Amino acid sequence: MRTKRIEAVLAQVKAQGSDALALMPGPNLGYLTGLSFYFGERPIMALFPVDEAAGEPAFVLPALEAEKAERAGYRVFAYDDEMGHHPAYAEACKELSLRGKRVGVEALRMRVLEARVLEQHATNVMLTPVDEIIAGLRMIKSADELAKMRAAVVVAEEAFTAWLTQLRVGMTEHEAAARLVASILTHGAEALA
Repeated sequence: MRTKRIEAVLAQVKAQGSDALALMPGPNLGYLTGLSFYFGERPIMALFPVDEAAGEPAFVLPALEAEKAERAGYRVFAYDDEMGHHPAYAEACKELSLRGKRVGVEALRMRVLEARVLEQHATNVMLTPVDEIIAGLRMIKSADELAKMRAAVVVAEEAFTAWLTQLRVGMTEHEAAARLVASILTHGAEALA
């Protein structure tokens, strides 16, 4: 699935000379796909070929996470603990023709584990940092993003004002923090940033 955000990133990744983009679980992956995954010992990677002829964006991830990516319309290369992650990464790298290609990566986020997996299964791959490209695109906010930010400020201000009335002399920092969290959530926040 190629959204406007993904297309914008891929256009700049292509201009940089890379053939694909590899993202790890985290804020950039969430920003581009709307999906969130736990960053743990089981390697998860989203792969976005720059050229549509090379294939559709795909996720390599544990089988227990596959449904989430499939529901969002992404191709999935899943693995379980019994077979391990190597066969799924080998298949994904082959299907997406990553051997000998330049792949843009989040240098500040990619672990040695994921880098080694790419190097092993996409031999002669060249990993290129794209952190600045993604950061630059994320700085430009859409009208919808600006509206959400304004709404979040209203929620935070109302929660803070309500919380101030609950503070008492002798209250511990832990109790004050717990009341602030409760106030933020009861005033409409979905989670804490």
